[in-house]
Amino acid sequence: MESFENFIKRFFSFLAGPILGTVLGFLTSIVLTWLVSPNDFGVFSMFSLAVQIFSIVALLGIDQYFMREFHGSTDKSHLLWNCVLVNLIFSIVISIFILLFTKPLSRLLFGNVYISVIIILALVVPLLMLYRYGNLLIIMSEKGLTYSFLQVIEKLSNLLFTVLIFFFLGRKFIALPISQLVSIFVMFSFVYRLTSNFWKRTYVDFSIMKDSMKYALPLFPGTLLAWLLTSMDRIALRTYTDFNEIAIYSVAFRMANIFGIFQGAFSNFWIPTSLRWYKNKVEITKFEKVMQSLGTILLVLFTVLLAFRNQIFLIFPSFYRPAITMLPFLVLEPVLNTLVQTTHIGINFSKKTAYYTLGMGLAALLNFFGNILLVPLYKGVGASISTGLSYFAYFWFLTVWSRKLWEKFEIRKLLFITVTMVLLALLGLFITNTIYWIPSIVIMLFITRNEIFRMLSVIKLKKLP
Repeated sequence: MESFENFIKRFFSFLAGPILGTVLGFLTSIVLTWLVSPNDFGVFSMFSLAVQIFSIVALLGIDQYFMREFHGSTDKSHLLWNCVLVNLIFSIVISIFILLFTKPLSRLLFGNVYISVIIILALVVPLLMLYRYGNLLIIMSEKGLTYSFLQVIEKLSNLLFTVLIFFFLGRKFIALPISQLVSIFVMFSFVYRLTSNFWKRTYVDFSIMKDSMKYALPLFPGTLLAWLLTSMDRIALRTYTDFNEIAIYSVAFRMANIFGIFQGAFSNFWIPTSLRWYKNKVEITKFEKVMQSLGTILLVLFTVLLAFRNQIFLIFPSFYRPAITMLPFLVLEPVLNTLVQTTHIGINFSKKTAYYTLGMGLAALLNFFGNILLVPLYKGVGASISTGLSYFAYFWFLTVWSRKLWEKFEIRKLLFITVTMVLLALLGLFITNTIYWIPSIVIMLFITRNEIFRMLSVIKLKKLP
């Protein structure tokens, strides 16, 4: 049985880096809003969206197969190379596709022809794939401090290269994608050195490649749906509004991703932990208490962020102040994505991955129609509402099916937490003054006091729940 000290130590070793990384990422966002025009910032947001979309397709879910097989593999270098080879083939095909359709793709994304930017996009896709595997090696080895260190270095290098390239090129849009390309290249080179013991040459194993494809292909429809779910808001904004509105929305989106520190860090910590607990047949109450404790923490932090968002946005140019009303529902995405990591595990344990596709399909469909209905009327605010409610539906679809496929874990507290978040987000559309939010924080602390006291008592007693 793992001791409390080791459990907490491992969790915070994964959390420390993302916290510092998020601070640096936040500073980078502030710098960008002051360095570039809103129009250029909106155009760069579309470039980032394209990177995200093509990277998801290039990985195809093979990285998930790699994570699942890592601990059971006797030759991890052999597993690594054969998984990377499959993804490298897909990445090269996608890069060729990007280069073949340079002009139409550029007009679709940016409303103009930027050949150099499309070339950078084609180079970023395979590089980002390799960097993903380098990170996975560290995550699956459970080297939390190393992972945290990398998160800080990544954000720091991104900020540094952005400032340096702007200094040499001036306030030109091309400086943004160049800085991203350079940062990814430098980070992969660094990660490669740290994980060089895994990158040993080996032979092509068609059985591994075949197994990885068998595992990944059922996930591919879900991958496409994930693309639609995560991209529909900006696609709708690109269709119905202009780059200035996209820029405002992107700032709100980046602000919401402050919660990404918990999503990324907790996911990287929880996946190997939950798999080990399941293998060791740990009692269900232990899983339940992780769900409830995490939900309570996220609810309190969610309320605090909504209360003080006015003060945060004072740091940005006044042009971006409308993002204040877009933030509440956008925050639901990383918050619910973090919480669902604890509830969907029954689907993972039972290996019924088709339910991820169904859940993603439901959420993507809701988001598609939600954006069509709301964006023409309310622009960025409409996109945020559609996105937030879609992730609410996604959370509960996976949670309900996880209970049916695995254990009937307690969900009443989770229902209270998630519904309260939606109601607070709705309230946040109309009330932005911090003074009116202070009572909400007090009430929230009072309602969740029992769970907070329980967590504090666990820490005091130094034992796992």
